[in-house]
Amino acid sequence: MKHLIQPSKRARFAGPLRSQLPKPIEKRSSINERSDRPDDAARTPAGGRAAKSRSASRDSATVLLVEDDLIVAEIYRLSLARAGFSVLVANNGEGGLQQAIQATPDFIFLDIRMPKMDGLEVLRQLAALDATRDIPVVMLSNYDDHALVESSRSLGAKEHLVKVNTDPTELAAIVERWLNDGS
Repeated sequence: MKHLIQPSKRARFAGPLRSQLPKPIEKRSSINERSDRPDDAARTPAGGRAAKSRSASRDSATVLLVEDDLIVAEIYRLSLARAGFSVLVANNGEGGLQQAIQATPDFIFLDIRMPKMDGLEVLRQLAALDATRDIPVVMLSNYDDHALVESSRSLGAKEHLVKVNTDPTELAAIVERWLNDGS
């Protein structure tokens, strides 16, 4: 069978690809677990943390990603973690709201269409709470409907990104832009 790749050719082919593979990450029991970061111990339970300036560095900033597609959530989580952010993940709107209240992250990426509570309702409730109203929120959705974009902006979203047009490696720069410049 001449159409099969010979072992010597396979080995030469696999070598360069192997160097392009991401480095293994430590295994976690759940996608919803937060990373073990030194600043985690400094957080106050259930009431968030003391007022923290929103101009945080990558090494100290916490990003909450609220995304119901587990594969997409893991891709975004890995990208942000590799950029140095502590990343929390919630896979539905209700869980995202609870984590935002408990952890008061520095930044939130929020999907729109999710189970239990949609992103617009999460955004509405975040804006109504003193502890979360000043957290920058960027909508990250596959929906680019003008009415949804306008609704999210009227509720306080800083930006609306369409997933298929957003490279996961761009997320870190988006977080930094909103935390540092606010524009």
